[in-house]
Amino acid sequence: MNTIEINENMTMGEVIEKFPSSQRALFQKFHIGGCQSCGYSMEESIDEVCKKHNKDIKEVIDGIYQSEEVDKKMRINVADAKNWLNAEHVEIIDVREPYEVESGIIENSRLLDRPLLGEIMTSWPKNTKILSYCQKGDRSAEFASYLIGHGFSDVKTLEGGIEVFKA
Repeated sequence: MNTIEINENMTMGEVIEKFPSSQRALFQKFHIGGCQSCGYSMEESIDEVCKKHNKDIKEVIDGIYQSEEVDKKMRINVADAKNWLNAEHVEIIDVREPYEVESGIIENSRLLDRPLLGEIMTSWPKNTKILSYCQKGDRSAEFASYLIGHGFSDVKTLEGGIEVFKA
C-alpha cells in the first residue's frame, strides 16, 4: 500500500500527482472525470468532487488505493521485461500511432489497431501473457488497465516505454 495518505482536503491535482492511476480509477469505478458531465477541476478537493457526484469519499479513496496497487503490479521494468520475453511466449502489443514506429519497435510486436483489438477481445484466452508498450509508458498503461478490466490476468506494461527499452 502507498505510504501517502489521501485526506479529504487534498485537491484533485494533488491526488493525481501522488496517485497517477487515480484518474483511471475514478472514471472506471465511479464515472468521475472523463466527460463534461462528470468532470472536475484540479483545484477542487476530493471531498468536494465526491459530494458533487454523490459518492462516498471513503469508498472513492479505497478505490484509488486499490487502483494504485493494480497499477504497480502491471508495470514492468526493462530488465524484467527482457527476461520475461526471453523465457516465455508473450504477445507484445505496440499501442503507438503508425507514424511513431519510426523510432523503433520491440521485435515480434504487433501494432494495435481495431482488427487486432477485436481479435484480442474475442479470441485470446484471458490468461494470455501480454506486454504492452508505447513511447513513454502512459498509453500502454491505459491499454493494460483496459485489458485487466476485461478479465485478462497476465498483462504488463513497459515502464518508460520504448524509449527506455532501446537505451
